[in-house]
Amino acid sequence: DIIHFCNNEICSEEWCSEVNDNCFSSPYGTYRLVQSTDTDGIDADKINEKLVASSRKDGDKIYLKKRKITKSLKKAFNEIKIPVSHRNEFAVLRDGDRIVWVEGIGTDGNYLPDDNSMNVISVIKEVDKLD
Repeated sequence: DIIHFCNNEICSEEWCSEVNDNCFSSPYGTYRLVQSTDTDGIDADKINEKLVASSRKDGDKIYLKKRKITKSLKKAFNEIKIPVSHRNEFAVLRDGDRIVWVEGIGTDGNYLPDDNSMNVISVIKEVDKLD
């Protein structure tokens, strides 16, 4: 069950979609969650609630483990030079109210795999509606 939004029109509005059958769609692309051995992937066993994909929200923060800091998405997007007008185009995966993964930034440090991880997934963008 992939949900499509905006009929391929570009929109900068907030959006939200449940992840169904390991897929989700945004106004800007279609994504699939796949089994992985990627050390920057997502440890699926650390997810407590049903995953939801959405645009960013005011006050969102992500823990960047390699840098040992928590940073607002606003600052993280500024660092990678994403204009404010395009920031809602980036998918954010959520476990309840906690960020798991952000497109263009990566996995929150709390969800990164460790030596005991048995179920690691990665997010693959299958269709880019901006092309």
